[in-house]
Amino acid sequence: MEQTTNYGLNKPGGSDYARVDALNVNMDAVDAALKDLEESKAEGAALAAHEADGVKHVSAAERTAWNAKADG
Repeated sequence: MEQTTNYGLNKPGGSDYARVDALNVNMDAVDAALKDLEESKAEGAALAAHEADGVKHVSAAERTAWNAKADG
């Protein structure tokens, strides 16, 4: 049985009988790849939100001003 290039999914030929176990292997592979993608996007969104949060991050100008107050 041939397989797809990217994910190795089973590709039954025209003369092959459709086998449920082969289809289940495909479904499991697709399910796992989609879950990985979903988790990756969620992690990326969380990182973007963290980076955009101005309360948690101090700019160079703010740091300089604070250091000047501490020194003076």
